[in-house]
Amino acid sequence: MPWTTLTWCTGRPQCRNGENGGAAWVRAGLRLDGVVGLLRGALLALDGAVALTAVPGGVALAVGAEDERYPTDWLRRTPFQTYRVPGVVLSGLVGGSAALAAAQLLRHGDPGAAWSVPAGVVLVGWIGTEIVLLDQPDPGSPVELAYLAAGCAMVGLGLWASLRGATAPARNGSR
Repeated sequence: MPWTTLTWCTGRPQCRNGENGGAAWVRAGLRLDGVVGLLRGALLALDGAVALTAVPGGVALAVGAEDERYPTDWLRRTPFQTYRVPGVVLSGLVGGSAALAAAQLLRHGDPGAAWSVPAGVVLVGWIGTEIVLLDQPDPGSPVELAYLAAGCAMVGLGLWASLRGATAPARNGSR
């Protein structure tokens, strides 16, 4: 029994031609029961949390809203003079890949979890680069280490779930 089922209109012709009351609905659900379900839920939570923090965080960096918190002095060892490009990369690449991973996991279950692997690699690469290149007073801060651990967990759980779901049906991925 799925913990949650989400539905949305796919934008296909069936949405416009009156079938199903004018909408073609797609059902997506993740089985979140038992230990396996908890691990799936943890992966979805990680993907979602990274997306929900990286996208607005990157936008804030790009528009200069974080200039007091992150001085441009920290960029000395990088090719950047401002946080505009790093903010766009954080928002688009780190946040976007995590959002895509969460969406694929919701849509396809275990087979869709494979998207969490590159998203986790991107996050680990981002944090590692940040720790090495930024001239910050506290490299390897607790927040950076937490995101590093989250990226590693996304890779591990994504591999586990995608390998587990390799032979599962394309929808729901429940086995």
